[in-house]
Amino acid sequence: MRFSAFVFPYLPSLFLSPPLIRDKILSMTYQVTWETEALVSFVRTISGFIHAYF
Repeated sequence: MRFSAFVFPYLPSLFLSPPLIRDKILSMTYQVTWETEALVSFVRTISGFIHAYF
C-alpha cells in the first residue's frame, strides 16, 4: 500500500487512543487516501488525453 509509510508511525498512538479519536483519525486518513487516488487517476486521464492528441 502506498500510504503505509505515511500511516505506520501513527499506528501505536492510534491503538492506544480512545476509540472515538481513533475512528476519527482513521476516517480522515481514508478520506485523504481516497481523494489522492482520485486526483492521481484524474491526472492520468488528462495526461492520457494530452498524449493522444499531441
